[in-house]
Parts: sequence; structure tokens; C-alpha cells
Amino acid sequence: MSQNLAPLFGQGINKMYGIMVKTYSPLYTQMTNDITMTGRILDRQQWQGYDAPQETGILEQAYISQIQPSFSKRYIPVKRTIGDVVAEEDWEDDEYGFLKRVIPASGGGMAQVVMAKKEYDVANMFAVLGFSTASPVQSSFDGKSLFNTGHPVSLANAGTTVSNRPSSDADLSNTTYYAAYANMVQQMATNNYTIIQSAPKNLVYNPKLREVAVQIARGDWERESPATSKMNAAVADRLNLISNPYFRKTGATSAANAWNAWFVQSVDHACNFANRQDFRVKSDYDINLGGYIWVGSLRYDFGWDDWRGTYGSSGL
Repeated sequence: MSQNLAPLFGQGINKMYGIMVKTYSPLYTQMTNDITMTGRILDRQQWQGYDAPQETGILEQAYISQIQPSFSKRYIPVKRTIGDVVAEEDWEDDEYGFLKRVIPASGGGMAQVVMAKKEYDVANMFAVLGFSTASPVQSSFDGKSLFNTGHPVSLANAGTTVSNRPSSDADLSNTTYYAAYANMVQQMATNNYTIIQSAPKNLVYNPKLREVAVQIARGDWERESPATSKMNAAVADRLNLISNPYFRKTGATSAANAWNAWFVQSVDHACNFANRQDFRVKSDYDINLGGYIWVGSLRYDFGWDDWRGTYGSSGL
């Protein structure tokens, strides 16, 4: 409830600032696939494909394989709300029209924090749930963090595990990027036979790693290589650099706020933002309070259907 509005009624104010800020292109949409929800729940079902063909002799029975369900992921939209109440007297005495510009117009100041909320939620999906050591990890389709050394290859073959992160935390470098590339192009499908061959496309990092990321993705030579310089093979991948200030994850042995985590995604990754209701604002007059009330709401969920197509590390 906005009550301390005394500055609005002063004389001679020629500029007001601090409420509305420059709007930037959203980053969360670059790291997630946009899924439109049409109901209360959205289920995504993974399947385990066929085994490899087997050698069969003359007049021998054919090898009979099967497809079967693997892990599943359910999205349930959560409602987020924000509101404000302004006294009727303040509304009428607002000679500068400040409240009328900020509150009703397209959500005004509310729209700014709504966008930031989405950025924080998606960034924390990667920074918190992505590297969580909990068991099981909240909302994970296989109970593991997104970047994990022990992903079960499928539900029916849970005893076989695979990894999409280094065995030990590692800072971003040419060496660790090459390891990420080698892992991703050799990730196995759910039948543990077919190789997906999914190469990195996005490189996501906090702005503190900008120098390293740009040199890896754009430099002609490997970063900090010895006198016998090596050509930088990462340039051939034409990485999409996503410098995200909301993505804040620091390695366990690093100084506070190092924010040295990083990850890569392929074009066919399964990290999703499931949108049920876009932000909308409703207004009314509260006769009991004697004020105007605005309430905005939106509904969405987020998560990942599969770890395949991703690789990341929390940094040293």
C-alpha cells in the first residue's frame, strides 16, 4: 500500500526518477524453450527407444525389441501476484500525474519487477537446482540436479548412469569447454546405444566471466596458451554468448560472489518455461478503504524434461 507519497504534493518538481528503468531484452527466453500451457497441468513423457538390432541366423527368430516409457515431467503453473492501493485523496491531488503514469499504464512499475522475477526464477533454476546436492532434487524429472555425474540413462535402465558435468568443479577455459564439447557430442539417448551428437550452441555465464567467454568463443588463439600458440577450435562452434547478471553461482572453494559457474546448451536442449497466463492487471475502487486498488498476476512454471543437450560446472 503506497502511503508515504508526500513528495508528490511538493511544488516545483521537474523530474521524478527511480521507478521506471530501461527495458532490456529478456534473457530467460534465450535459455529456455517457451511452452504455452492450456490447462492446470502439462505432462511431458520421455520414452526409451529400441535396442540395437541383433545378428540373426537363417530361419532363426527375429530379435524382438520394444519401446517403453522412461521418466516423465509435470509442469504446474504457480500464481505470482503484486498489488498496490492508493488513497483516493492522493490520487486526486496528484497534480503531476505521477501515479496515473506509473500504476495503470501497462502495469507500469509492476511490469519491471515482474520481468525481473522471471529472470531470477529461471536463472536460479540453473544456479540452484542445476547444481543442487539434494536427493531428490525438487522438480527434477529423474531426481538429480540438471548438471550431475549420476544421471540414470533411462527409467528401465537406472543402474547405468551418465554425466553432464566435470567430475570435479572446473572454471571456464578452453580446456573445460573442449571437455564440454566432447561430452555433449557423445551423449547417449535413452536406449544407451544411439549417440545424440548434440553440439554446444549457447554459452551462459555471469558478466564476471565475460573476458574468458568472449576469448573462448571469438578469439583466434587459445586463451593464455604458451608461446607455441594453439588455434582456438571453439571459434568453429559459433557460440551464442549469453551474459546473464541474474545467473549467480559460485564454486565451493571460491571467494564470495565470484559467480564463476557456467554452462552450455545445444539447440535441442529440454530446459523449458511453461507459461499459463501472461501478466495482467485489474483495478477497482475499494469503498471500505476509500482508495484505488490494482492487482497484477501471472502464472507459470519452469524446469527441464531431460539433462541431454546441457553441460555445466559451478567453477572452482
